[in-house]
Amino acid sequence: SITQSDISYDTDIEQEQEPTKDYTCKGLYLDQCRRHGVIPSTHFLRHINNETLTIRYCGLKPINIKVMVPSLKINTKVTKLDLRDNGLGSRGAVYISQLMKDNEYIAELDLSNNDIGLQGMNIFKEIV
Repeated sequence: SITQSDISYDTDIEQEQEPTKDYTCKGLYLDQCRRHGVIPSTHFLRHINNETLTIRYCGLKPINIKVMVPSLKINTKVTKLDLRDNGLGSRGAVYISQLMKDNEYIAELDLSNNDIGLQGMNIFKEIV
């Protein structure tokens, strides 16, 4: 038989707990990948705490940059970001410009051969 003390007994088993959020650079990146259905880049995860983050010739799409931006915004380690030869286009340039507005640690940025066009260049004029 159930007693009054059994009814008021509090247990965590019955209650669903929210998963704790990981607010590290890696955690934010993985969360963004999940939200946007993007396969995480092991290269990005391996090198996110390096001074120089180089991701060249990977065919990154704007969505790949979009999911990287939140983690790079809070990153204080990366001072040089090299995204040369990825074909990011003007949409990718928009995401990178948002990053550069919020991250004061990245001092060098290489976006050469990314087909950002005049529209992309105009976005960066506002930052510089």
